[in-house]
Parts: sequence; C-alpha cells; structure tokens
Amino acid sequence: MKNTLLVGKSSIGSFVVLAALLVVPCAASAADSADRHLKRGVQLLSHDKDQEALEEFRAAYALSPSAESMVQMGLAESSLKLWLDAEKHLSKALDATTDDWVQHNTHPIEEQLAKVRAHLGWLVVTGTLNTEVFIDGTFVGKLPLSTSRIRRAEGPAEVQGRLTGELSILKKVEVLGGTDRAVRLEFATRPQILSAPVAFRAASAPVVPLIAVSPTVDSPDLRLYQALPWLNMGIGAFALVDFALLMDANHPCGDSSRCGPSAAMLIATSFAGGAGVVAGVEALILESTTNPDPSRLKAILIATSALAAAGAVTSGSLLIYQDGYGSKFKTGFGILSLPVGAATLILDSFAIFSPTPKRAEPRIAITPTPGGLALFGAF
Repeated sequence: MKNTLLVGKSSIGSFVVLAALLVVPCAASAADSADRHLKRGVQLLSHDKDQEALEEFRAAYALSPSAESMVQMGLAESSLKLWLDAEKHLSKALDATTDDWVQHNTHPIEEQLAKVRAHLGWLVVTGTLNTEVFIDGTFVGKLPLSTSRIRRAEGPAEVQGRLTGELSILKKVEVLGGTDRAVRLEFATRPQILSAPVAFRAASAPVVPLIAVSPTVDSPDLRLYQALPWLNMGIGAFALVDFALLMDANHPCGDSSRCGPSAAMLIATSFAGGAGVVAGVEALILESTTNPDPSRLKAILIATSALAAAGAVTSGSLLIYQDGYGSKFKTGFGILSLPVGAATLILDSFAIFSPTPKRAEPRIAITPTPGGLALFGAF
C-alpha cells in the first residue's frame, strides 16, 4: 500500500514538471507572435494605414501585454483622432516606470501625450437636483454628478437633462481642447405652457395643457449675420456716391490729360451700388414680413455686398489715380471709399464662416384629453 502511494506521488510530480516545461515554450511563442504583430503594426503606421496598424497592436497586447504595445496603440489611436483612447493608453504606459522600454522613451511618449491632451476638454454639467444627464444619448448619472468634470474629445456634443414631471432640456455645445465647457440644465419651478393660438378638440372636454417641447440650444453669436443688411446698404451707398462723382467727371479728353471714366466703368459702379442697397433693404423687409431661408439670404447678402465693395474699391482707386479729376473733394472721397470697400470685403470673408440662424419651423403637437385628442400649435 505504501509503495502504491509513493508511485502515485512520483507520477504527479512528473506531470507538474512536464507541464512547466510546456508552459515556457508557449510563453516564448506568444512573445514572438506579439513581437511580429508589433513590427507589422509599425510598418502599417508608417504607411498611414492607421486602422490596420491599431488592429496589429491590439493583437500584440492580447498575446503579450506590454507598455510598448500600449504606447503603439496610443499612437495609432491619436492618428485616428480617438483622443480619449489614446490618452488612456499613453498615460497608462507612462505609469510603468520600471519598464526599460518606457524609461528609454519617456520623453517622446510625454510629448505625444501632451499633443493628444490638446484635443481633449471637459464638460461641467450643473443644474436642477436629480436631473438625469445624458451626453450624446448615453446616461452618465443624476445631478449632482459624482465627478464635476467629464472628459470629452473636442467637437460638438449634445447634453440632455430629464427630470420627473418635466420634459427634457437639450443643449448643443462645442467642446474645445484644454478648456472646460459649462452646461447648466435648469428646470423652471413651473413648466412653461405652449401658447396655442390654434386649437382643435376631437371632443368637448377639459383640455390638458401642453408643455413646450422645443429644446433649448446655446445661442450662437449672430451679430455679423444681423449686420449684413446694414453693411449692404452702407457700402452700396458708397458705391453710388462714387458713381455720381464719376458721372460729374465724365467729359471728353480734349486737350486735358485727365480723361473721364468709361461707360463700362459707370455702368458697373452704378449696378454694384444699386445691388448692395436693394439687397439690404429687401432683406430687412423680408425678415420682418416673412420667414426666409437664412442660409440663402446670407449668401445673397454676402454676394451683393462683395460686389458693391468691389465697385467702391475700383471707383475709389480711379478717383485717387486721376486726382479727383481736378477736385479735392473727389480725391478725398476716393481715399475714404478705398479702405471702406476693402474692410467690407474682409467682413464678408468672416461672414462666410460665421453662425447662421436656423429657419423657424411651426410647432404642432397632439395631446390626449379625457374626451379625445387636442391639437395645439404655434404658427
């Protein structure tokens, strides 16, 4: 019986030794495979095949987790503008302070991490207590949040707040790298009632008031857009005055070296100035009487003001070049007209990229009542 037990122990010991001998080659094989994935990933990254390189680095990390594979993942993710993932992997790799590869490459890793963090900002969400907060449709918690600052990549974000008994608030914000973006989700103590100049009831019964459903959006700066009609009228008036001064100088050359402006010059200046004034006046009338498309109206205003500015610059330059055709007043007005036209062209270039308001849409809603349905609308 004793001999049998001893034999059994010897067999178990032999099995453990055999298993240990098998594990070492397997570990070495995994490390070799991970190294091959790393090398392929580096080659792909050098050829701007960032997504394929990221897959190779992920495979290398899965086979043999290392700080080097984490850094390579971070580099590929930064190339793909996956800023949050890149920050996580690069900062985690730097935490491996005892790793030889990290010690040798600490400075370039820190430089890359700084570049990545320049594209990351924070959302600071505050507001009514117990408001449920959703960012880009993902629930992050109730106010007050456990963390005061939420890490976000730069770019647009939608922050929505929901509160029991109230409708939601939706705010669209722009997150900038390296900065905090404050968003406040404040619900009124009493819900606002949607004005209903038009109402239809399917059956006579007490009507349940409808709460406004339009989301609140951070208002962009629309001052440049609102100033475009006035800018058109102003530069158009300058061009028309230039036209009048040129008309006064429209005389044959004769013995004088100062010939009057050509007919084409006069026609172009009058058309440019008239277009600017008419477009500005028409825009103000349309905005006060109808609901025009702001994008289309903006394009027309920029085009006409640029045309009037070009007319003012050209005619002003001609008045300066011809010394006002013998009139100091004409020369002085040409000197004034030239920079005003140039400044208008600069403002037009800024206006192209400035915010444009959205076209207002009718708001219609149907709500159930004890006696049927009620149609509410604000038109």
